[in-house]
Amino acid sequence: IKFGSDTAAANTLDDYEEGEWVPTVNANLTLNTNYNTWSYTKIGRQVTIRGLFNISAVSGTNPITVGLPFASANLTQLANAAGVCNMFRRINHTAAGLCSYIPDNASAMEFYGLGEGTDDWTRITNDDIDTATEVYLVHTYFTA
Repeated sequence: IKFGSDTAAANTLDDYEEGEWVPTVNANLTLNTNYNTWSYTKIGRQVTIRGLFNISAVSGTNPITVGLPFASANLTQLANAAGVCNMFRRINHTAAGLCSYIPDNASAMEFYGLGEGTDDWTRITNDDIDTATEVYLVHTYFTA
């Protein structure tokens, strides 16, 4: 494949991969293994993950984290928070906003919520969810 006089685009298409993985999660949080699915598409350095998980056990106040299939790049926090779609079913923490975030050089995603009538984003923790919580997300980020 050749795009005009540039073969770089064709080489990117050669670096296409898709697959599934089971993410690691933070302490005191257990996923229902019968009801979660995670997949990714990687083209060059860009990775898009899609996930659905259901909680089977939760305790403590640990910040919620979800392991990634590939570590993120060091992009000075410009691109790893982009391309995001999140939906939590049954969350006690937030009414006005919710986002997933991947820090630079990280191997796990974090979640933040914005309470109604506030202007401060705070980490979502285990005590903000319960065993009926479901999380659906799509997030695009870049690898190193």
